[in-house]
Amino acid sequence: MFKKANFLFDFGALRLTNFSFFDLLLKLSALFLVLLPVLIFIVLFINSLPAIEHLGLSVFTTNNWDPVNDKFGVIAPLFVTVMVGVISTIFGLMISTPIALFLSFYSRGKISSFFSTVIDALASIPSVVLGLWAIFYVAPHIDKIETIIKTLFGFIPFLNGTPSPFGLFTTILILTLMLVPIQTVLIKELIILVPKSLIEAGFSLGITKFEIVKCLILPFIREGIIAVIFLSLARGMEETMATAMLIGNRPFFPNSLFSPTATLTSIIANEFAEAFSRIYLSVLFELGLILFILVFTTNVLAKLLLRLLYRRA
Repeated sequence: MFKKANFLFDFGALRLTNFSFFDLLLKLSALFLVLLPVLIFIVLFINSLPAIEHLGLSVFTTNNWDPVNDKFGVIAPLFVTVMVGVISTIFGLMISTPIALFLSFYSRGKISSFFSTVIDALASIPSVVLGLWAIFYVAPHIDKIETIIKTLFGFIPFLNGTPSPFGLFTTILILTLMLVPIQTVLIKELIILVPKSLIEAGFSLGITKFEIVKCLILPFIREGIIAVIFLSLARGMEETMATAMLIGNRPFFPNSLFSPTATLTSIIANEFAEAFSRIYLSVLFELGLILFILVFTTNVLAKLLLRLLYRRA
């Protein structure tokens, strides 16, 4: 009898211990998620120190990329990184917003479900696959489109360059195609947050669907759209494989929309294996540090805006 009671007591303690261990495991998992970006930042910063000490601020004040003579200027790649992200985000929103409105407000049932499945499938395609597809089936024909743009808008200086299969235009085109499915899914989720009572009130007043979209839905999801812009911008700036495969990899300011150039990610991806000196390798880590800060900041701003939207909803 005594042994049985002792066994029950021990069994209860074991359950309590297991519960505490499980609770501790969850807390450590959450803590690891918080510490991960801190650890990445520390690793990037430590490996960037030789370049920071050797080059100082000249990395941000020059545009001379000459690894043989230890001269590294990132003004052009940094500018192109932001420009590619901004332009592809804007073009993506021009396509994804109508698609999201159609799927969530104009289409019903199987049609909406079918297109939503296609959009989800497109969002999951790896960027390297899109890059490979673009190299063999888009780039060989892109000069024809660039020639048309040059013919129609060649009076604008930035659109008066020599057409090229690999360059800024091809990269922006593919990044836009990559962003459209992601933006569509996010905007569609935002539209779902619009109270149905608000839409029904609009219909009861006799206004059309277009007026409901213009006067009710778009103003309601305005903050969310801004968050989508930030998330897309971060995604466009951090994209590596497709950009490295298509942009031409010349770390200089582009003369036109069609010129080969380079981003921070394309330089890291293409030159990491060729870094023959300690400073050269450290500069590539510094590029990673700059990109990390850039993308992390935009993501934090996007999260803050999304939190504002959810509080409002």
